[in-house]
Amino acid sequence: MDRPNNQFNVPMGIYLSQYRAAAPEEIAKRCGLSYGGGRFNVTYMGNSYLVSYPDYIVELQNEAKYADVMRSETAASRLLLLHHLVSGTRKSFGGGYLAYRDIPWGSLYNPNFTGKCISRLARKFGDHIDTFRERIVRLPAAEVRAAGDFAVDIEVMPELYMRFILWAGEAEDGIAPAAQILFSDNFPAAFTAEDTVGVADEAIKQLTVNQ
Repeated sequence: MDRPNNQFNVPMGIYLSQYRAAAPEEIAKRCGLSYGGGRFNVTYMGNSYLVSYPDYIVELQNEAKYADVMRSETAASRLLLLHHLVSGTRKSFGGGYLAYRDIPWGSLYNPNFTGKCISRLARKFGDHIDTFRERIVRLPAAEVRAAGDFAVDIEVMPELYMRFILWAGEAEDGIAPAAQILFSDNFPAAFTAEDTVGVADEAIKQLTVNQ
């Protein structure tokens, strides 16, 4: 007998209750979305989705341009998007970037974020930047000039970015590969600190899976 996925089902039930109790017009205004015919138009990780209200059915609107992070009914991205709809706010990007520890409550979750996201990114791709270049096309990313040997901005939602930065290691000098993940200054308005870990984790999963 399959065990229930309480890490998904419990928060999903809570967020669904909040979603159904909210006015769709208020959600649309707060999150900067268009709404009509009982559905929101949402762009997430480069793909366009129709999200129904109040039952929260998520459907890919057109052919996927990038990895479809909503494909599974129990995809973590479905939970992250739902929480954004009930508690997030769209704000304009001010041009700055924040380290995870500098976002509200980020210092509390920073050890988890470092191990789950930054260290894993460095371990998987710090010495394999060519592989990272090949796989980053799975996400809506653009190369940027920043610190490190290679960096990209990933557009999670319109004007909402994560910046992945990689440094290759130097084995002869005993320097290990390294990574950093930064977030656009409007990210804390859209996602909680805990959900921000989830967003980064889901992006890394799309890069590490063999397709």
